[in-house]
Amino acid sequence: MFVLNYFYFLILTFLLFRYLQTKSKLIRDPLHRRQLLDFNGPELFWTLLFSTGLLAFSAPAGMDLMALRLFSLELLCLVCLNLSKTHAIWSPP
Repeated sequence: MFVLNYFYFLILTFLLFRYLQTKSKLIRDPLHRRQLLDFNGPELFWTLLFSTGLLAFSAPAGMDLMALRLFSLELLCLVCLNLSKTHAIWSPP
């Protein structure tokens, strides 16, 4: 089971990097199966990030994959903010 957790962790991180580099991708709408949604790379990144962000991965010997995933997600967020064509608006709220 621990090997699967490492495997899932690596797959999700790989997909996040891959989605950041895509131009556009058509995805089926989960609510309306006949409709297609056109996502760009950062949109796919944020969708996968928020839909899988709270997965709790456990590992033996005290290695916390959840903490590693959080660290990698924070780094990916910073990368995504720098790669995005639209700039973030920094305000007090």
